Amino acid sequence: MALAYLTEIRLNTRAREVRADLKNGGRGFHHRTARLAPPETATADARLLWRLDTFRNGLRLLVQTPQEPDLSTLPDTYGTARTHPLDRHLERLTQGQRVRYRLAANPVRTGTDEITGMPLKNRIPCKGEEITRWFNHRTETLGLAPETLATYQLAPVTGTRDHKPGLRLTLTRYDGIATITDPAALRTAILTGIGRGRAFGAGLLTVAAIA
Repeated sequence: MALAYLTEIRLNTRAREVRADLKNGGRGFHHRTARLAPPETATADARLLWRLDTFRNGLRLLVQTPQEPDLSTLPDTYGTARTHPLDRHLERLTQGQRVRYRLAANPVRTGTDEITGMPLKNRIPCKGEEITRWFNHRTETLGLAPETLATYQLAPVTGTRDHKPGLRLTLTRYDGIATITDPAALRTAILTGIGRGRAFGAGLLTVAAIA
């Protein structure tokens, strides 16, 4: 059995179900992807992750699952899907290799109470240069040495969670070219995800070798 599977779904934005899932920053994909591969079946080495990518010719939903997904759970008109195991791709990652990377993440920082100086319970979304620093601070543990980095602010994911109002996740997409410094660390980061908000479209890191 493969360590993980990556499914690409080219979304049919005319479909009613897709339009519904796109509301609130793509909040509906949280439930849609859970039907493909229930999170409770995840192993310690892999988990369910997803990311919504925008292209000039449409939208693509990437879903990484710890077992082969059940595509029959998708509505007939939802889009065109294809799945492939990640094992061979992960095995080919080598030290010194140059890759293109993409990550959608929820960059946050710890705040402190102005009066007591104690850490606040809720994390604070990063802003400005903090967004870049958040990523650069993690690159060593990711096994990557970035050569280039571009950031794009994505629509926030909003809605309710556990019957409590006020869910709002700020998302940033990180794109660039990097050199692999630690293939084992990179494989772990790809399989387990990065940062917070992984159930809501954050944390999925993908890399592609540069020929």
